[in-house]
Amino acid sequence: MSRFLQKDSSEGRINYYNLLNSINNPSLQFTVEKVNVPDQPFRTLIQYKNINTLYLRIVKADDNLKKLLETQYDNRFWTAIADAKADKSWQQNYQPQMICKHIVQN
Repeated sequence: MSRFLQKDSSEGRINYYNLLNSINNPSLQFTVEKVNVPDQPFRTLIQYKNINTLYLRIVKADDNLKKLLETQYDNRFWTAIADAKADKSWQQNYQPQMICKHIVQN
C-alpha cells in the first residue's frame, strides 16, 4: 500500500488503483420476474457486493404515476417514485461480507 501512495503515473499504478476501486465499490443488480401469479410472492434475484442493508418499497403504478414517468428522464423520475405512496416497505439485512459478489433470491 505504501507503494501506492508514492507519486507515480505508471500504467501499473493506474491499474492497481482501478482494481482496488472495483473491489471496494458497492454494487447492486436487481432482477424481477416479468410474469407473477396474483396473490403469490414474486421472486427477485439480487446480486450485491459490499452492501449490508437494502431498503425496499413497493409502489403501485397508477395511471397518473405512469404518465408522469413517461415524460421524466432525469432526477425527477426518481423523485416521482420516491414521493409515491408505498404499499409496502421494508429493509433486508445481509450478512457482513467478504469482498465478493453474493446472490440471493427472495
